[in-house]
Order: sequence, then C-alpha cells, then structure tokens
Amino acid sequence: VLDGTGWEGWEVAAVGSDGSALFDPMAFVIPGVLAFALLSLALTGTASALVSMRASGTLRLLSTTPARRSAVLLSLLPGRALLALAVLALMGTGAVVGGLLEPASMLRLLLTTAIGLVMLLALGYLLGGLLSSPEVTNAISGLLTPVLLMSTGLLFPLELLPDSVAGPLSWTPLAMFGDALRHDVVGGITRHALWLDWTVMAATAAGLTALAARTFRWDTERG
Repeated sequence: VLDGTGWEGWEVAAVGSDGSALFDPMAFVIPGVLAFALLSLALTGTASALVSMRASGTLRLLSTTPARRSAVLLSLLPGRALLALAVLALMGTGAVVGGLLEPASMLRLLLTTAIGLVMLLALGYLLGGLLSSPEVTNAISGLLTPVLLMSTGLLFPLELLPDSVAGPLSWTPLAMFGDALRHDVVGGITRHALWLDWTVMAATAAGLTALAARTFRWDTERG
C-alpha cells in the first residue's frame, strides 16, 4: 500500500525473543500504584487509626454506648471506601486517557478493587485489633509496606526473580491482587486466570475478617 508520499507503508510490531509482548512499564506501574494506595489506606489509615483510638480510650468509650460494637467498627468503612473510590477514579481516568484501559473494563476493575479493598481493610482491622502502641503500629506499617511491595510483584515484576522464587510468591494474596488489576490494563502481563485471583483474594478476605472479629480488643488491658 502506498501512502501520499509514494512510499510503501510499513507496520512494525516489536516482541520479545520468545514472541511475547514487550514489557510496558506504565501497564505495570498503574496497578502497582493503586494497590500501594489501598495498602497504605489499610495499614496507616486503618490499623494506626484504630490503635490510636484504643490508646486514647475512645474505643472503650464507644463500646459502652447503645450502638452495637459491630456498628461502631463498620462506621469506619464508608469514608475509606469513598477514598478508595476516588483513587480508583483518578487512576482509571488517567489510564483511559493514556490508552491503557478500555472504558468497558472499568466495571470489572471496580469489582477487583472492591475485593482487594475488603481484603486489605480486613488486614488493617486485624493489626489494629491486636497492636497496642501507635508508635509500634506505625513502625510495623512502615516496615511491612516495602516488604509486601517488593515480595509480591507490585514494586517490580516477579519475572526478574528466579522461577523458584517468583512462582511461590505469585500465589500470595497481594500478588494476586496486582495480577487481577493487570488483567484489565492494556499490555498488562498476568500469571493467573482472573477467576483464580478473585477466589484467592475473596477467601483471604473472609479468613482475615473472621480472625479480626475474634481477636479485636476494645481496651488496652482487656479484650
């Protein structure tokens, strides 16, 4: 086919040595940033907040009100859900504008984010119910965040690690959260089927929620 200049048009497709698509940094970064934001919301925004409320006696005071204890804890969720939705809207809009996300994929991405948010907030409630010192909680959150990011393929691709290490790490719930997010990003490289990612995430969320409910303490001295 000749273009307007009289030269024959060319179409070039770059692939890896094994025929796979080349690694797209932005397709990897956007899901990682979203997962990092939700992880920070769970650890710093939820666990640290709960520990501070317990240390100040606020939780003990709330537990003496007519409101059910479960209602008191659930009242913390809407604000965090709205914040997560705002982050998703911001990241999703940027991805759509950048051609990395099809608008039709937003609904499925929303479901993935919702499951991941429940899983991470359950972790936040678990830590917030067990730890007693705000300083210790902040220190643990600060240490746990980079460890989780580096060991679950959110900070850098697991493909950079030996297969003997990357394989087991790819089955961790947070790694599968990142994997599920990349299913909807154009150019995203995934390891597992989306239904499998969702199943592991949902099971983890259920387990963490049950454990958090059993171990949550309202007072620094007694359960």
